Amino acid sequence: MRNLGLLLFIMFLGLVACSTQKKSQSEANPKPPEIQSQESLIEPVLEIQEKEEVIIEEPGEELSIYKFYVIIGSFNIRENAVQHQEDIAQFGFISELLQNQEGLYRVSVLGTNDEQAARQEIFRIRKNHTKYEDTWLLIRIK
Repeated sequence: MRNLGLLLFIMFLGLVACSTQKKSQSEANPKPPEIQSQESLIEPVLEIQEKEEVIIEEPGEELSIYKFYVIIGSFNIRENAVQHQEDIAQFGFISELLQNQEGLYRVSVLGTNDEQAARQEIFRIRKNHTKYEDTWLLIRIK
């Protein structure tokens, strides 16, 4: 009986020693932290809205002729568009009014023939002026 008690005691010590050793190994070699995929680290980028429109020239005004325009505001009433131009001038924007065939006034802060430059300006505006995150790309059709 004494041998059986001694045997059980030795087995118990063996189990305790094994679990202590396993615990110390897991502490020495902790699981590596989970790495986020690159996709989850990148903030979602809002898609750039594009519209193709015919731009008309108002009598007495000279219109710049470019293929791409960065539009920061659109209005039914010309006076509202002019007021918007004054508002955005406070942020350093130089703008131009464009009118489409439906009579809408577009406030453009960039006219260019370089589509990539126009897209970069849209991203710059969205990043630096979150108030204008709905800035979009007008593609002029003739």
